Amino acid sequence: MYNKELHDLFLLTSQLYEEFIYRFIFINNNWQVKVKLAAVIISSLIFTFSHGVSVDGNIAILVQFLMLGIGLGIIYIRTNNIFYCICTHFFYNSFVLLMSLV
Repeated sequence: MYNKELHDLFLLTSQLYEEFIYRFIFINNNWQVKVKLAAVIISSLIFTFSHGVSVDGNIAILVQFLMLGIGLGIIYIRTNNIFYCICTHFFYNSFVLLMSLV
């Protein structure tokens, strides 16, 4: 059974563990540039396909998740701070939630 309130709460808190898993664990800033870029691509693909179930395979939304994952990976590499990724992801999720209310 679908619970909208639980879904919305999850939408606003999921970025904490997602960023920890997909950026903090997958990307090590001590690696060489080529390895970091490969890690960004791999973590972004896993991030994208982990969201594939929720969008029923809609290609346009999957590309959006892929671009978000790459962007967050680049933010993490450039800042070496997971907090900026969490904040960016939080604002993205908040925007999606607000747009669903319109």
